[in-house]
Amino acid sequence: SAVLVHGVLRALVDADAVAAREVAVLDDDIDRLYHNTFDEVVELMRQDPANVERGTRIIIASHYLERIGDRSTNIAEDVVYLVTGDVEDLNP
Repeated sequence: SAVLVHGVLRALVDADAVAAREVAVLDDDIDRLYHNTFDEVVELMRQDPANVERGTRIIIASHYLERIGDRSTNIAEDVVYLVTGDVEDLNP
């Protein structure tokens, strides 16, 4: 998430639509990581109920990080619009 946030802020400061599009692609990796984490943590919680509280906290934190990626992609779309005037969906 930090690389994505830094990259999209750099694209905004530089008014760089190409860079905005490039960093938006990183959101796919974040989404994949979130889903993998979710699946693994749920399985650990199923195996041992003692893991439920800790697992829930991990899932919530992971979800927040995934949303940061989504919001960064929204900013990237805004950068593209500001620079080109084109509305692009960078997270289809």
